[in-house]
Amino acid sequence: MTNIIKRFFAMALATVCLTATVFAQISMDENGVVTVKGELGQEYAGKMLSLDVYRGTDENGEKLSSLSQGEYLSYIVCHTQLMTDENGEYEYSFKISGNSGYLTAQIATEGDFEPIRESGFYYVSMEEYEVAVEVFNNADTADKMLDCLREYGMCLGLSSDEYENLSNKKDCAEILSSMRMLCGVDKAKRTQLYNTAIYIQRLNESKIKNVFEDNEYSGFSETAVKDLFEAEFITESFEKDMTARLSGKGFKTYEAYQNAVEKAFVFATVKNPNGYDNIKTVLLALSDETGISKGLVTTANCKKVAGMDFDSVSSLEAALKKEKESSSGGGGGGGGGGSSSKGDNNVVITVDAEIAQQEPVEEMNRDLFNDLEDVAWAKDAIVALAEKGIVNGKENEKFFPNDKITREEFVKIIVLAFDFEKVNSDLKFSDVDFSMWYAPYIGIAAGNGIVNGIDGNNFGTGKNITREDIATIIYRIAEKKGLFGASGEYEPFTDDANISSYAKEAVYALKKNEIISGNGSGDFMPKAYASRAEAVKIVYGLISIQ
Repeated sequence: MTNIIKRFFAMALATVCLTATVFAQISMDENGVVTVKGELGQEYAGKMLSLDVYRGTDENGEKLSSLSQGEYLSYIVCHTQLMTDENGEYEYSFKISGNSGYLTAQIATEGDFEPIRESGFYYVSMEEYEVAVEVFNNADTADKMLDCLREYGMCLGLSSDEYENLSNKKDCAEILSSMRMLCGVDKAKRTQLYNTAIYIQRLNESKIKNVFEDNEYSGFSETAVKDLFEAEFITESFEKDMTARLSGKGFKTYEAYQNAVEKAFVFATVKNPNGYDNIKTVLLALSDETGISKGLVTTANCKKVAGMDFDSVSSLEAALKKEKESSSGGGGGGGGGGSSSKGDNNVVITVDAEIAQQEPVEEMNRDLFNDLEDVAWAKDAIVALAEKGIVNGKENEKFFPNDKITREEFVKIIVLAFDFEKVNSDLKFSDVDFSMWYAPYIGIAAGNGIVNGIDGNNFGTGKNITREDIATIIYRIAEKKGLFGASGEYEPFTDDANISSYAKEAVYALKKNEIISGNGSGDFMPKAYASRAEAVKIVYGLISIQ
């Protein structure tokens, strides 16, 4: 005993260093039996050790250094000797009684003052634990749950840095309150739901960057999407889309969150399908959750809605029922922006509606389109932009690369490709029909100073776009994004005289940066109308140097 007194007194005065290597494991079962075990290595094989466990270390690691020897010994919970095995491993179990609180366990070689292992842990008495469980299960309001976590959080094992770092703990407590009866007296389930409540609140506070990566406690396994969450069709765009649909929504209950997860998965699939059949699979799998009739979930109907953006089940269901509308091959889509109609002179294009819906996106691979053989030079560009949902075919497996592209079709591509800010345009075009799919794209491009009209009153809708006009637009984008400067000295195209003065700097800047080139004869053909393949190749060229 004298040796014990000396040892504890010395440690109390010297304040034992907390940087000592911690125990491999300290555990406690439901009967209050604590087990301490670890491994010290061959250096300590077959050696006698002292194990001391004492009260008096709080959560901040403060020691009872001010206590006398006698007072200090009154805090000892366990003192024993134990022998390591041939590998230097040790294990010892003992029963603790008394009030809950922080304890410290130390391992030292017999007679030494300094511990070779030290670790703090929180002991929970069975009496207090039973009270804590009852308080938790009766915490049917946010305030009651907050009080429970403050008073019994450590006792229940519900304490974490993630919780402390929340901006709004009360909302988290409200979510946890809605989940409390799902766990009964199951400690592991309670801990899981606690972590899920924190996860949901972090989503509410927009602190989850990607729900597909930071999802250990997302609770998705408790929803109807559990078997779909690792589907092969999920792309980076899908992940970003679904994360955005769940972030900052202010969920108050677990049920509301679960319902939102299921619907967000449906909407994200429709917008980022990577194949029509994926939409069909998801809609059928989640038919009971959405209430959408399985009779509506046909391949033809899934093609109608593929690529569209929905935020309600009713609007998606209505679209599935609606007959397919005609659309323009290169830039088609539904939706619109503004409130005027074609023929009203001097109207301002406003972007007050969601961006026009994208056309269906097939499952992306190099065999997506079967008509690219004679444009092999543009195949990589076409497939890459199709994979991003920026371009699409005119019909199943057909891109029609040699078709001419209209001004509005090209504007849609650049708006989708370069993510321009949604701003209003004060340009007045009398030939823009605000009920058409192209209106928001023209408004955004014009508002960002990327496109102008063909004259003072008209944008030139329905007209094919020339190669020099495409070069001019792409050069404006490059300037706006600071991608490259003026062309400087250059070797002129053989038909340089045919290039309009407004387009020359743009043409040669793009040539210098290897985004465009002439034909085999050295001609640029500035006045020729661009094909769909040519337009996509040039856009992809600029994307590649961003």
